[in-house]
Amino acid sequence: LGPVGLFLFGDVIRSVLGLEIPAAWLALPSASALVFLAGALIAGSFGEEVGWRGLAQPRLQLRHGALPAAIIVGLVWSVWHLWPVVAPGGFGVTGVDGVIFTFVRLTATSVLYAWLLNRTHGSLLIVMLAHAGHNIAAQVVPLPGGTQHADPVTALLYVLAAVIVVAFDRPTWRSSTPARTEPATYPRQAP
Repeated sequence: LGPVGLFLFGDVIRSVLGLEIPAAWLALPSASALVFLAGALIAGSFGEEVGWRGLAQPRLQLRHGALPAAIIVGLVWSVWHLWPVVAPGGFGVTGVDGVIFTFVRLTATSVLYAWLLNRTHGSLLIVMLAHAGHNIAAQVVPLPGGTQHADPVTALLYVLAAVIVVAFDRPTWRSSTPARTEPATYPRQAP
């Protein structure tokens, strides 16, 4: 519910500031959007997080610390998500503002996901669920212009959330040791 709440709060901010708001607060995804969402949940939420938070974050965190590692992962993750820019006509759709807001939003989101990873003792499942929550929110909460890439309000709300977790949970960010889940142990049975 976090990302849905964040997106809806963005609509409240847009309304208060007199900015463009979507025609509906919530929308049921179309059949094609549901197919996309299923693929995004599997490939994006689960597949991406194995690489970003399961592999890259812990290794970079050992060398650079939690916050710098999260920022590095966020920057690389942003490039990963901007592949449409290099497709024919892609830059015309995304634009400079879309590139900038994608970098801002995904770097802030990377900080949030690194915080979740470290606060849950390395639970990749929690991070995958958070990523899935974002992907679901992006489908059910319409944004002005129909895309999150060029939305400054969503990007700034993710930055605000990242600043809050950094400011109010400093011990998490001081550690360079990546959080890891403890392996399950089972009592030995007597022969």
